[in-house]
Amino acid sequence: MNMTNQPLIIPLLVQVALTFVVWTWMLLSRVESMRRNKVSFQSLTTREGQERLSDVMKVSDNFENQFEIPVLFYALLVTLMFTYHSDATYLICAWLFVLTRAIHAIIHCTVNNVALRFTAHFLGSAILGAMWVRFAIQVL
Repeated sequence: MNMTNQPLIIPLLVQVALTFVVWTWMLLSRVESMRRNKVSFQSLTTREGQERLSDVMKVSDNFENQFEIPVLFYALLVTLMFTYHSDATYLICAWLFVLTRAIHAIIHCTVNNVALRFTAHFLGSAILGAMWVRFAIQVL
């Protein structure tokens, strides 16, 4: 990896860190909900047990979201670095994508306002889509 590729590592690592932050949030929220609702680990094998933790499902749902569209982000950034196509435009777009993912996670895990959450998700996905289109044009 040359110096022109190196800056792309930072937003990639920040997105990974966001995933671990949401995972930690989910873990702590579940443990607290289990304690508060007197739910045993074994009871989580049933739908009824899981429903007793419904108060923290939004954080679990967001954790799952971290393995959906961000997978395409990781694939693109690694591809950009190994094909030496990274530049300032990709770097700015990468940071904007990570910012929209962080905003989406905060909204989803707290107030869960669907309109705001959708807007953040849509913007991030549109940015990532534009990055992929740009890369495809460059290599085809």
